[in-house]
Amino acid sequence: MDFIVTHRYGDEERALSTEALPLLLRELDDRPEDTEHGDVSVTNESNWCRSVSRGGYVAFENWRMGTPGTCGM
Repeated sequence: MDFIVTHRYGDEERALSTEALPLLLRELDDRPEDTEHGDVSVTNESNWCRSVSRGGYVAFENWRMGTPGTCGM
């Protein structure tokens, strides 16, 4: 199953495997002084989204079920 990865600074790309996830999480370690760009996310074709913030918070939501929160930046 493929999914959309949203990088810390808003760029998106399609990923075909979970091998992209460790690199995505490492983006949160760059530039700790930048508090505006503080999360990354992964969204599947059913619009389920999981985001992770620099502060360690994880959000899990479905875009079709209501207003998006932290996912999708």
